[in-house]
Amino acid sequence: MSSRTSNIKDVARRAGVSTATVSYVLNGTKKVSEETRRRVLRAVEGLQYQPNQQARSLRMNQGRDVLVFCQQDCLAGFIASTLLAELVGVLQQRQHHVITCFSHSQKELLELLQRQNFYTAYVICNCQWEQPVDLYSNVLFLNFDLENCSVFQEGQCQLNLGHLFYHEIIECIQKNPHLHVVMNYKQGNMLQQMAPELNFQNIHFANSEISSGAYHLESLLHHDCGQVLFADYFLFVGAIKYLLQHEDTLYERHFTIEYLPWIRVAETFGLSLTVHTFPMKKVLQCVLERLSAS
Repeated sequence: MSSRTSNIKDVARRAGVSTATVSYVLNGTKKVSEETRRRVLRAVEGLQYQPNQQARSLRMNQGRDVLVFCQQDCLAGFIASTLLAELVGVLQQRQHHVITCFSHSQKELLELLQRQNFYTAYVICNCQWEQPVDLYSNVLFLNFDLENCSVFQEGQCQLNLGHLFYHEIIECIQKNPHLHVVMNYKQGNMLQQMAPELNFQNIHFANSEISSGAYHLESLLHHDCGQVLFADYFLFVGAIKYLLQHEDTLYERHFTIEYLPWIRVAETFGLSLTVHTFPMKKVLQCVLERLSAS
């Protein structure tokens, strides 16, 4: 095939990669594996491909198409939805043309990636998807899963943000050794894996149920605990239900009840409770550092 007829799609097809990966190798705009780089360069040499320098120059001076794909389940999530808005804003400030898509379907994501040559795609999700989207080197998963985050390995295509939730709990415990934490069993298992050195005497595990939240709050109040942090939405709702039925408790005892939101923000019905302000700067910093490295 002559250089007049070969194009970037021919190179991508021969190298077995996406056209975006070919662009990364030729322009040096994103790191790819050494094996992939060599495969692309061999294809370029074999096809005698010559990039159109004038078109390349124009593209480099224009905003690039960036996909932000959000799993619909994440839209109800407090942290994920906040990050979505911040991420789109940062990308637009960097003169990118941002295309957003909200769907449950991984098939739709694959079709979008195959149909359009995105400079980068950011996928906000709360579970591990099984289809091999990691074949696309320009896809970065921003995963908010709390219950299985230990199985995800940080890498080129995976940024596990669920760890930040547990790091925040660990910091709260380290700052206040008398703090009692109530969390569901899966969260507790993850915390034990991440910080086995913690003293778990004041960390209480329960089923993610409203009745369990009410039970644990009542038990902790009987033991004169001064501060309780709920890490699970339904357990915190149970605590609120208990307090609504025993409102005098808030005035008879000196204690603080906090909730660390991740998926949902609970309604406190005017009770003097504290919704822990999650440090969004940490989440944004992780994503922006990866953006800067792109």
